[in-house]
Amino acid sequence: ALGERGVCVVSGLALGVDAAAHEGALEAGGTTVGVLGCGIDGVYPRSNRGLFGLVREAGGLVSEYGLGEPPLRWRFPARNRVISGLSGCVVVVEAPEKSGSLITARHATDAGRDVWALPGPVGFDECRGSNKLLADGAGVLWDVDEFADSVAPPAQEPLGPAAGGVVEPAETSAAAGLPEHERAALMGVGFEPTGVDTIAGRSGIGMQQLLSALALLELKGYVRRDAGGSFVRSPVGRAGG
Repeated sequence: ALGERGVCVVSGLALGVDAAAHEGALEAGGTTVGVLGCGIDGVYPRSNRGLFGLVREAGGLVSEYGLGEPPLRWRFPARNRVISGLSGCVVVVEAPEKSGSLITARHATDAGRDVWALPGPVGFDECRGSNKLLADGAGVLWDVDEFADSVAPPAQEPLGPAAGGVVEPAETSAAAGLPEHERAALMGVGFEPTGVDTIAGRSGIGMQQLLSALALLELKGYVRRDAGGSFVRSPVGRAGG
């Protein structure tokens, strides 16, 4: 449901729920990004090698670590901060009390992002952490369509460029190869620092969808984020080539 609405699914390319999240986005023809606990030239777990390639083509792989860096245990909780930072909201499907997903949820809460959790059987150890999130006020993910409407409402008609912001042909061509929601978000970013609320008004797309699009545009080099959290358009075309 989310992939069909242009929402980028960010996860850790681990076995189980992570892999299912990426696969669901791929099946919907959506965009998905994998955040690694090793260098981007590594594959861990090795059984996900095929999925790594598909995610790389459908969105990208992200890592704080250099090429050749191994998947050390302490790096996986650390990478959850990156997952949270790239996400407009965080969903915890099933988590025991010491799950790394709870680290991601904590980072999201600290950053003011929404956290959702799937209710699990009371007393079931594998759901004690996610059920505790619900008790602490996380959103209850009980219906997929309602959740999708909440985080990615159907796109409105774009309002067009801001006053005086005529879209030049060169700017249009720079965005021509992007998915529709990324293109709309890019058209809302100026060459001067532009706040997220302003971009939302210019692009006419929902906030959660916009945050996902801006994260992808930043990864692709179309925009950059300044110290104040505003976005600035990069020179026309991909900055990274």
